[in-house]
Amino acid sequence: MKIKHLFITLLLVVFAVSVANAAVTDITPWKMAERNQPAIGYIDTLSVADTSTDTLFVDGIHGKDNNAENITFCVTITGITTNAVIRIVNGHASNRLGNVDEDGTDTTITADGTYNFTIQDIKSKGYFALYFVSESGGTDAVIIVSVKVG
Repeated sequence: MKIKHLFITLLLVVFAVSVANAAVTDITPWKMAERNQPAIGYIDTLSVADTSTDTLFVDGIHGKDNNAENITFCVTITGITTNAVIRIVNGHASNRLGNVDEDGTDTTITADGTYNFTIQDIKSKGYFALYFVSESGGTDAVIIVSVKVG
């Protein structure tokens, strides 16, 4: 009985660790260079309000040649009826993210197009994500998010 209990406990621990780590994607430039990945570190499509990209990890202080000094979210949006609202968040822990806007204001986009949002002078390790908060006037908006660090 003890072996069965130990086996179940180990399975639960492995599952909890894999779930906790599944949503974080490391897009630090020097690590991407080591993996021969392109300069754009992440691409995702959001087509339903109240969803987000993966949480992205960026190391801004590692001491390598390809440190992350800036992170740019390139947002291409199509199908806006009235508007779409997005929020870029960051923090020092993946489960403690806050709005990067110093006033805590979300960004409202009122026309289809491509928009760049850059966070500059990253001085430490951090986690980032983009949320598709809501849309008005319909449900056809699609947001393509590409993220570049460097």
